Amino acid sequence: MLQMMSSPTPKTHISVYLISSLVELHGPAMPVIDPVGQLSGSYSLLVPWEAIEETEGFHRFLRNQHPHPSLCMLFQSGRCRAQRQCNQIHAEPEVVQRMRETGQTLRQVTC
Repeated sequence: MLQMMSSPTPKTHISVYLISSLVELHGPAMPVIDPVGQLSGSYSLLVPWEAIEETEGFHRFLRNQHPHPSLCMLFQSGRCRAQRQCNQIHAEPEVVQRMRETGQTLRQVTC
């Protein structure tokens, strides 16, 4: 019996043009609160723009409505159903994990 498989929702990474504008305004990375890191005393990550997907949380950050966004833990585990409507930040899980493992964190409270 042939089963129909649903195709995954396409990722919506930030465009190259927007990344260059973001680098000019904010530097090479976005500060994102890391809920997992808070347990170990590392409160936020500087996630490269290339590793971030467009979400409502991302756009709220750009509009300065959410100056201290947090990482979506559901997205990190592959379970965020909100997708682009998510109010948190979607960053590539592999990049986040590598940053945690190599200690690329900020040890300060940002909110």
